[in-house]
Amino acid sequence: MQCAALFHAALATGMLRRMSLTAQYETRLAAEDLSSDPEQLEVLAALQRLSEELDVPQPKGLKRLFQGAPPPVRGLYIWGGVCRGKTWL
Repeated sequence: MQCAALFHAALATGMLRRMSLTAQYETRLAAEDLSSDPEQLEVLAALQRLSEELDVPQPKGLKRLFQGAPPPVRGLYIWGGVCRGKTWL
């Protein structure tokens, strides 16, 4: 099976959602016959951090009242030149 077919099969089965962002990136690079970009990898690391912070379960019920609000998650602004892969990421 070709890389593109494997990628689309993984996408259809929901397997990509269980993969780390780096693994998804590498899978798409192989499927689309693209080369890795070190600056994209830096952004990818920041996106992975953001994803992990957003995945933390929030306290519910009385715990939420006594623990107070969790600190806000710091977002991410992606800036770069034209055709650097911002949208692709």
